[in-house]
Amino acid sequence: LPVRQQKDAVGHAVRAVYLYTAMADLAGESGDQSLVDACHALWESVTHRQMYVTGGIGSTVLGEAFTVDYDLPNATVYAETCASIGLIFFARQMLQLEAKGEYADVIERALYNTVLAGMQLDGKRFFYVNPLEVVPGISGKAATQTHDLPQRPPWYACACCPPNIARLLADLGQYIYRKDENGVAVDLFIGSEVKVSGGVTLTQNSQVPFGGKVSFKLSCPNGTKLTLRVRKPFWTDGVTCDAEMTEKNGYLVVEKVWNDGDTVFFDFAMPVRRVYASPYVRQDLGKVCLMRGPLVYCLEEADNGNNLHLVSLPEESEIALEQGEGVLSGMTTLKAKGLRIVPEEGTLYRGAPCRRKEETQLTFIPYFAWANRGVGEMTVWVRE
Repeated sequence: LPVRQQKDAVGHAVRAVYLYTAMADLAGESGDQSLVDACHALWESVTHRQMYVTGGIGSTVLGEAFTVDYDLPNATVYAETCASIGLIFFARQMLQLEAKGEYADVIERALYNTVLAGMQLDGKRFFYVNPLEVVPGISGKAATQTHDLPQRPPWYACACCPPNIARLLADLGQYIYRKDENGVAVDLFIGSEVKVSGGVTLTQNSQVPFGGKVSFKLSCPNGTKLTLRVRKPFWTDGVTCDAEMTEKNGYLVVEKVWNDGDTVFFDFAMPVRRVYASPYVRQDLGKVCLMRGPLVYCLEEADNGNNLHLVSLPEESEIALEQGEGVLSGMTTLKAKGLRIVPEEGTLYRGAPCRRKEETQLTFIPYFAWANRGVGEMTVWVRE
């Protein structure tokens, strides 16, 4: 269809979001309301009905494409790294159209999960495809899953993803801040420094993604009037600030006269959250995903053994924070008591289910860090 008539995201996921990025850019330049309306419809189609919890998009290897609403398989997913980078491009252009926190929330979700998962921690290997469930021997082997690899290859014949990651990370400063009416808007919480017009320099210190404390220090002439708009992230259930603030369109607004060296502190509550997919997502019904801050967490065989499909996380299980070790050093991991079905030997089919379960200790790690400790199973969604 002509772009102004499109309402559903279809086709090759990377090419689609590149097209939508251009549409949003042109809509902002021209003020064409029909183009703006199309961008809104396509944004909702992608992010409200066809996006993985990790910010991945494009659920099928056939055409590397979108399929239909709520079709989000975990083991056969495509979710190309470049597609999530393209989604970040689209979200940034939507932010230029209207300053709504929802767009920056998606940038953060895609960046910290799918995009970072696309690169090994040592920077030497890359994922083209980002599955949410992996079983070695099936993943990368079965005819329907040859694209879902259990470890990152060192290179690709079509090597679009590695340089795309490098380009995005090198360009990250343009995604942290935006020039805003009467001041500056902060979209991402990443330690940095930016020069603002009028001789003002803003320095950000941030604990995100593993902590919720963020501060902003201004170097400026005394008596500088400036409005600071700080995104209220989707993952917090409360925020404290040592300055007077208001809230608008998903942003916390501090409007005041600043003196040189003034600092404002934000403390975003960062609880562990149980996240559930829409009941229309058939593959995730009865399952739960853990998030803390912007990070999606997963189970890996290195900590929890194999046959992760036998494991469940009871609703009443308390979840504790621990510090990671080895390659996970500096990261926060999650610990919880779970249950594991004890398989019974017998025929392929039987007249009664395997009822015996045993307690087990579950360790969840940040999704972006999976596949850095050898080949093994992995799952994001866990039975509850």
